[in-house]
Amino acid sequence: MAIISANQGISPVESYDGCWVSKFYIGSIKDDIDHSLMQLFRASDKQIMKSSSINLPNHLREWVKYYAEEEKEDDVNVVFYSSPARIIKERLELVGYSLTTATIAYHRYLDGEISKYKKLAERSDINVYQSKLEILSSINLDKWLSTPKEIHDKELIQRRYEECFSFSCVDLNVTLRLVLEVLPENENVIYNVTDLILCQYFNIEADLVKYASNIYSPDYSNYFNNSKW
Repeated sequence: MAIISANQGISPVESYDGCWVSKFYIGSIKDDIDHSLMQLFRASDKQIMKSSSINLPNHLREWVKYYAEEEKEDDVNVVFYSSPARIIKERLELVGYSLTTATIAYHRYLDGEISKYKKLAERSDINVYQSKLEILSSINLDKWLSTPKEIHDKELIQRRYEECFSFSCVDLNVTLRLVLEVLPENENVIYNVTDLILCQYFNIEADLVKYASNIYSPDYSNYFNNSKW
């Protein structure tokens, strides 16, 4: 059975996955899954629910509402992987994402962004560079981590496409590991792949954990059928 199918152009040009812990949005990539992030789950973590299901996680209802408004479809299959935060945290630790290494990665990324915007601000009169630099220079890890905790504790709604509070690290595992330090372990980490499936990048039956695990193996070609790549 094919894991990947051709995008037949019946959906938006761009599609996104999306990872959440409780109501806090971790991030996404475009037109594919994040292979490293997906390997934190197991095939048994996959769930398929109708968007009208009363058991659908609350924050996915926001995604469903947005999709229904944009695509004029009221009831679709929502496909996501879900695992307790405690388990995902343990799996991150096993592959090297300790609090120490994630903290080091955070500071390196932040220092790099500050250096980049300093140079841009020096070379240009565009205010947005200076504004961005001021924001980056004002934050630290404790301040940044207070945001997901506040979202959880006050049950706030974070919009999907909001910038991740000046820390949109290219390695989502780093962001996830840091967030798991301040959110309750009984919450679930949810990886929503519905958009990718509706846009026909993947079949609904696909084992995306297996796909992510074999992406660089010699048998990689066996997982394709009429791929768009």
